[in-house]
Amino acid sequence: MELVTAPRVEPPDEGGVDPVLMQERDRIASQLTDRLVRRMYAVGLTLQRASQHADDPDVRDMLATAVTDLDQAICEVRKIVFDVPD
Repeated sequence: MELVTAPRVEPPDEGGVDPVLMQERDRIASQLTDRLVRRMYAVGLTLQRASQHADDPDVRDMLATAVTDLDQAICEVRKIVFDVPD
């Protein structure tokens, strides 16, 4: 009779997280961030173009504020995902 044993599985790295899993998380975060930032940037450009056609100064101010808010949101997304300093 032969004893059957399970294959040895190496434990995850020191942090208790599988390095392959961490690599996959990084890849997904990078792709999501890239797509999100591009879309936010495109919206900002559209708002800037729209403000050039706005006759009302209050509307231009609101659009400029929206563009500034988008720029700040882009910075926040990058900082959260990649820990990029300001």
